[in-house]
Amino acid sequence: RKAQAPAGGRASLDFLQADAASHPFAAGDFDLLFSRFGVMFFDDPVAAFTNLRTALQPGGRLAFSCWQAMKQNDWVRIPLQAALQHLPPPEPLPPNAPGPFAFADPARVESILGAAGFSRVALAPLTLTLRISESPNLGEAVRELARIGPVARLLADQPQAVLDRVFPAMEIALQPYFVDQALDMPAAVWLVTAANP
Repeated sequence: RKAQAPAGGRASLDFLQADAASHPFAAGDFDLLFSRFGVMFFDDPVAAFTNLRTALQPGGRLAFSCWQAMKQNDWVRIPLQAALQHLPPPEPLPPNAPGPFAFADPARVESILGAAGFSRVALAPLTLTLRISESPNLGEAVRELARIGPVARLLADQPQAVLDRVFPAMEIALQPYFVDQALDMPAAVWLVTAANP
């Protein structure tokens, strides 16, 4: 429903919530598939991209954005490091598990898309400044950031006593990025393109 609101009642838009790996798309129905930070969460990315490719016309294009490695994304790395000063580290995810950084390795992305039948796979790096929050104070911005990404999972269900130690540590770590009531942080993204032969 949220996605439908900006459509403004345009009749040419259809919204579908379905499993990308198994939905019976009409063959060759689309000339372009795109995603913003969604495809890294596929349970079986080869199956999902193989199925999505069936919906593309011959010569149709795929374009998506995904995060580069966490170490290149200060907006995630810095608050997480601050929180880990007061919490034990989480259990490590299995290699290549679905998640925000599952497509950080370009070779893995190329392998997945190649196995799904795509050609002309290309990854272009993009570094940018990500506006995390516009808040009247840093404390509010930190609490907003604490609701997204890996730090949100780490802080979920923590008692208030723990949060009372974690949030000040995050504020100290993020202070250099809070200017003019905005929290802006470095981010690194892959812009991925491919074609349906």
